[in-house]
Amino acid sequence: PAPSPRGERLPARQAPHEPPELRQQPDGSWSASRELPASVEETSLALEALADLLACSTATENSPLRRSELQSRIISAGDRAFGWLLQRVDSCTVETPSPIGFYFAKLWYFESLYPVIFAVSGLNRWDAVRNRTISATIPRQV
Repeated sequence: PAPSPRGERLPARQAPHEPPELRQQPDGSWSASRELPASVEETSLALEALADLLACSTATENSPLRRSELQSRIISAGDRAFGWLLQRVDSCTVETPSPIGFYFAKLWYFESLYPVIFAVSGLNRWDAVRNRTISATIPRQV
């Protein structure tokens, strides 16, 4: 088990070094655990993180083969999350807020605008980074 920021031991499935796509739901969304329902907020935050990973992966000096493998994994996970969020927008369910937790304080709260704000931010960031960094030879998987 890996230590948490507070020094507690986490189960291996929650280790911070676990690849992000292992936490992604089969439909492309994210939640804190596969056993919990997905949320727009968590999926949007994950999508922004994937956009940053994609941007960084194109800036590193890794070999082209290694970079391509990493980018393919990031693109697959990001495109699936992008598609899931677009489905929430199209079905008008993007506005349903979910609790956001703070681990350090053990507080949970929600804000009615968070899902919309997070979704817009995540979709915009992914679209901008993906279009800027990926060649036309890698098709979008949405």
